[in-house]
Amino acid sequence: SSGSFINAGIWQGTSESWTNLHPNAGPGIDNSAIYGMAGSQQVGVTSGFANFTARAALWTGTAESYVDLAPAGAIESVANATDGTHQVGYARFGVNESGRAVLWNGTAASWEDLSLWLPANSFASYATGVWSDGPNIYVSGYYQETISSQNQAVLWTQPVPEPGMMAGLALALIGLMRRRG
Repeated sequence: SSGSFINAGIWQGTSESWTNLHPNAGPGIDNSAIYGMAGSQQVGVTSGFANFTARAALWTGTAESYVDLAPAGAIESVANATDGTHQVGYARFGVNESGRAVLWNGTAASWEDLSLWLPANSFASYATGVWSDGPNIYVSGYYQETISSQNQAVLWTQPVPEPGMMAGLALALIGLMRRRG
């Protein structure tokens, strides 16, 4: 893309197979880079020289597939890894705020703040890997302690939501409320 300096790209065995993933999303995206990939997904970051803002990015093999994963209100975000379904990285929401580990499920709106599950003495967290065995999602990363500033390894684990599970739960709760009412 004209005006860009670093372009995300993938290839399969030969230089002729190289595919430029740099988004054609208009002005403001000068650089793009891939930090992780699995299955058909590639994750990383886009940034611009005018605003110096890093934004978490997701692709599925083409420039046109680019998805901006930056949560609403984030001043910086980066996607570090994917398992082919989920994406992980970090986001910052204030100039003086440290990173918060984040889990996405393919869209900016799907972001989940993993730092909420850390000890009170943590001030920064970063998700660096993700894996699923089917029933559970595992996210690896680290956080920094407030007093010592030491990094501590962390593994977040949560069940994978089953399709329709929330709708079934909502119907069960409505039925229960009607019986009591």
